[in-house]
Amino acid sequence: NIGQASVPQLDLICLRGGEIITVRPLAMESLPTAPPTPHGILFVLSHEQAEHAIHRNVCGMGRLAEGRSGVVAGQPVFIFDADERCLHGPFAATGPGGNNLDPTGKGTMPAAQLRFAPVVRSFAPLPEDIAADVLAFDSGTDSSGRRRPSSRVDSSVVAPLLLLFVLRHHRLLDLN
Repeated sequence: NIGQASVPQLDLICLRGGEIITVRPLAMESLPTAPPTPHGILFVLSHEQAEHAIHRNVCGMGRLAEGRSGVVAGQPVFIFDADERCLHGPFAATGPGGNNLDPTGKGTMPAAQLRFAPVVRSFAPLPEDIAADVLAFDSGTDSSGRRRPSSRVDSSVVAPLLLLFVLRHHRLLDLN
């Protein structure tokens, strides 16, 4: 009909062993849309704290404690080692934060804690000079006079950070 907007159609072709087995029209509106990427959380820790957190898959939330109930399962998590100046990840929160999730951390980490797990596989950490092009940094410096990454990783930065880890893993990222 003239004047009526039509929904674009695609031909969906399914292949099995090189043979076409099904051809049917598929309306574009029926295609699933990807959910928006949530913002990530970045923990800035000493080398010792980072090693403990990665080994135990739990991190003390410290100044992020007030936001622990807003964390959702699957939310991206990164750990910045402030001593070694490198970014570990990517990890995914396994659920909202809680209190004293790791009994071995009592007294050494804040009561408010967040459990996480590696995403797909463990990746080598990214040196700060590579991650710094993507990360946001707080204004000012830490007690050593070095820049401190922001604890919130904007949703528009999550995918580029993931890509940096993958490119480095496949040796497609020049570290020179």
